[in-house]
Amino acid sequence: MKVIITLLCAATAAATAASIPNHNVNLNVQRRSGTRPAQLVLARPPSTPSTNTNSHNKPAIQAAAAVSSSVSESTRGGATLSPPSSSSPSPITSVSGSFRIPSASMPVSGPTAGNENGLYGASFWIGLDSSSSSCSAGINNTILRAGVDIFWDGNAGGAQTPVAWYELYPTVAPVDFNITLAAGDNLRITADQTTGTVTLENFGQTDSTRKAVVQTVTHTFPTTGTGGSTGDCAVGAWVVEDFPLAALPDYPVALVNFTEAAFRNLKVVEGAKNGKNTVKGTPVTGNIVLEAQGGQLTDCTVHSAGDVRCVRTVGSQ
Repeated sequence: MKVIITLLCAATAAATAASIPNHNVNLNVQRRSGTRPAQLVLARPPSTPSTNTNSHNKPAIQAAAAVSSSVSESTRGGATLSPPSSSSPSPITSVSGSFRIPSASMPVSGPTAGNENGLYGASFWIGLDSSSSSCSAGINNTILRAGVDIFWDGNAGGAQTPVAWYELYPTVAPVDFNITLAAGDNLRITADQTTGTVTLENFGQTDSTRKAVVQTVTHTFPTTGTGGSTGDCAVGAWVVEDFPLAALPDYPVALVNFTEAAFRNLKVVEGAKNGKNTVKGTPVTGNIVLEAQGGQLTDCTVHSAGDVRCVRTVGSQ
């Protein structure tokens, strides 16, 4: 069975060609008593690509799209995997994978390096996404996913505590899972379209997901009228992403330096209740490329075990 693999690629708004602003944002100052931390108040990417790349009114992040020779910039790295095309595609029922939370540090090279009072960030997430701008891809035409944001804030002492979140875009904005995590924690994330449930399991400071789970959190969304994501539209996604803060929607936050992000145990399940199959295939990777921040900012590769590993870079590799 031939598997169609879609590169993760995303066009950015023309604003990214301008110089990246000196954010000088203190996350602690942005916090409000009794509400989510500021890093979750983000302008999350739309799940369909924009056709207007010259509008400064649109968020700088655009959705994953098929590779195009006219697209030279991307705010996402990682990979996507979809079931084979057919006239009657099977729905994607779940996507899962694991990764250890990377450590955050201030960049030391490139146009955004050395801002000791600056704010840097990156997001690592697993879930479903839409492969084209003209299809419905999830629960009531929405996208189910969960992940972790990491930050380095010079005004708040450097590396910040990682924040885990879940989302049903565009209906539900990112919501804090409200758990305590640390760099190096090994997480397994599962997004199940049939139940509308996202699950995050933390195995602690270990490479194995066969150890005892330290903590598990879940959230379930209503799934009335849906049975999964249409195979022609939905893709499983394992992503490292640059994103804009809500206060600066036209600019991705300066990408933080991070230790290797290795997505392991990648799994996409398709099919009805009585005929589920694990989608087979080797992911093909894409990279974050933002000229205003120095060009190619990640180097994502597929290893022999099927892992997708992304490292931070500056410039062409």
